[in-house]
Amino acid sequence: MIIDLPADELALVHRYFDGELDVTETLDAEELLRIDARARLALDQLRRLERRAHNEVLAATSKEDFSNWWAAVEQQMEFPSLERPPDLDTAPTTIVDDRLIAGPKRRLMPWMVAAALGAAAIGTAALVLLTDLL
Repeated sequence: MIIDLPADELALVHRYFDGELDVTETLDAEELLRIDARARLALDQLRRLERRAHNEVLAATSKEDFSNWWAAVEQQMEFPSLERPPDLDTAPTTIVDDRLIAGPKRRLMPWMVAAALGAAAIGTAALVLLTDLL
């Protein structure tokens, strides 16, 4: 749905949604939302989009087991290494002589794909919303 709202007002609503406004701007945004149904519709769409993306990420991550990953994090916190941390494409498995030993390459997990797609969808939707109003 295209919202016919001036770009500056849409930006104000978006910043209000993101919690980026100071006290004066918040009052301005709340006044705009009180008097303009289009602004309320834009805010409602942002909220629905956020809920939808959040639910997608929850659904994708609900079946993942992070216990091994968290155990490695706790182990690293207990025995911090002075060496450079392992690359992101390796999974920490153990610490030997205060050195983190990296495990095999990690496979791409379904929740990672879902999180990336969710972030891309939010960005695309926001861009389309802003572009259509300009």
